Amino acid sequence: MSPYPIVEGQDLTVRAAGTTAEQLEDGSVAEVRVKLYGIKVFSETVKLCEGENCPIAKGPLEAKISTSVPRVGLSATVTVEVAIKDENGAEVDCVEHLAFI
Repeated sequence: MSPYPIVEGQDLTVRAAGTTAEQLEDGSVAEVRVKLYGIKVFSETVKLCEGENCPIAKGPLEAKISTSVPRVGLSATVTVEVAIKDENGAEVDCVEHLAFI
């Protein structure tokens, strides 16, 4: 995750690696969620698979996701979640990380 700590008003880049148990088809997304004390304060959905890079075969998966972080005017520890959803909207994987903003 960079930058760390997270900087309001700047892009946040999350890099993740893992293994997917199923093939990801056109329409598969990553939903980036930022939570403060369990309450979602920000989320953005990023397409993982579209056009020529589809489908993504099951097995090893590396993803780099960038999103702009809005200004929220606070300093706190937040939970950053990245949920991988298939083309039907079913969550197939989720990663959580504590971060400081």
